[in-house]
Amino acid sequence: NDEPAKAIESLSRVLSQNPDSLTGRLTMAQAYAANKDLKSAIATLQEVLEFEPRVASALGQYQEEAGLLSDAVESYTVALAVQPRSRELKVRRIAALLEAKEYQRAAAFAGEGRKQHPDDPRFVRLQARALFDGGDRSGAILLLEQATKAAPKDTDTLFALADIYADAGRGTDAERILRQIVSAEPMNASAKARSRRRSAA
Repeated sequence: NDEPAKAIESLSRVLSQNPDSLTGRLTMAQAYAANKDLKSAIATLQEVLEFEPRVASALGQYQEEAGLLSDAVESYTVALAVQPRSRELKVRRIAALLEAKEYQRAAAFAGEGRKQHPDDPRFVRLQARALFDGGDRSGAILLLEQATKAAPKDTDTLFALADIYADAGRGTDAERILRQIVSAEPMNASAKARSRRRSAA
């Protein structure tokens, strides 16, 4: 009911009687976050992380929201020890590394993700972004060009290639990819709008 302060008050009583309650801890952290108190949300979960690593995933999200990117990466790593096949956790860890400008580690983890989940194109896009931002522009472009040839209908990867071309100063190639998307999906408003903007520029 949008009353997180009352939830915190009630949950404080619950946790005073059941300090090891996983559900209580997670709900308390959620209430603190809803009350715009990320510091307390993080502390609530850090208190039990050592003996209850299942809180690591939620802890990482709060740390990421608070801009504590290195801490978030560590928490996602702990969470992955509990859920080693979780694609979402792997993606979150890579995204946090990208935001922290740790491009080499981001590219390495994304490469591992590609091998472990070859059917998930998010990892190739993340790896290309990490390579590009880390200075390997040609490697990033080649990676996405190969990915779009292998999956020519994957719109998200085509968009990623268009963005990489644009960032590399290859506006003509970016425009070509956007037109390719529009040709395949005439109702794709995003591709049409971006193509118009590029044409106007």
